[in-house]
Amino acid sequence: MKRQVHVPITWWILRAGVPGHPLIGVLAVWKVWERYQLSKYNVKPVRPGGLLRYSVLTHKGKSVALKDGTVVKRGDSVVEVHLNNPGMRATAHRSMQSRIGTMREDVEALRVLMVSGAIKTPVALHGESLFMPSPDAFGIDYEVRLLPRDWKTAFKRFFFAGLVMLYDPRGWRAVTRNAQRWPRELWLSGADFLRTSGSPQKHPGRLKN
Repeated sequence: MKRQVHVPITWWILRAGVPGHPLIGVLAVWKVWERYQLSKYNVKPVRPGGLLRYSVLTHKGKSVALKDGTVVKRGDSVVEVHLNNPGMRATAHRSMQSRIGTMREDVEALRVLMVSGAIKTPVALHGESLFMPSPDAFGIDYEVRLLPRDWKTAFKRFFFAGLVMLYDPRGWRAVTRNAQRWPRELWLSGADFLRTSGSPQKHPGRLKN
């Protein structure tokens, strides 16, 4: 018996988008907003041809205690890690394991940027996504936390769903398939990031649900 998937009613707005034509319909709003965010936060590729991007931000929220004892305080430097969404769409024909392999190389490139001084080592690295790869995928013991179930996260979830509609070739099918996901965040101290080797573990394609 096929399991019934309950899709948030607001997500049905996304069906007004036209797959393959991201500037047509309601998804034009997502495209414009994404471009604004990339410009506002000066998001850069980790390396040419990679699937990860980064931005250097100042932490403005509450203090966050990490498991290695680091406390991220307001005003501290944080490197925000982003997916290269157009790159993910362009590599949709590849297996998830292959794309995770590319992202492992991106992680190593990001580490090199910090070691070389091109990026000042931050107090922590942070990222948010509907699809949070397991730490095993990168051999890095970052913390994965469920974001709070409030209206702010619900808005992020809706926005992330729009990005799935915009960049996943499966379009609406991908949205409904992942309708039960809730955004998660990763945290890793800058010191821990530089200490880890980044060698992959046993499950390079596994995603956090």
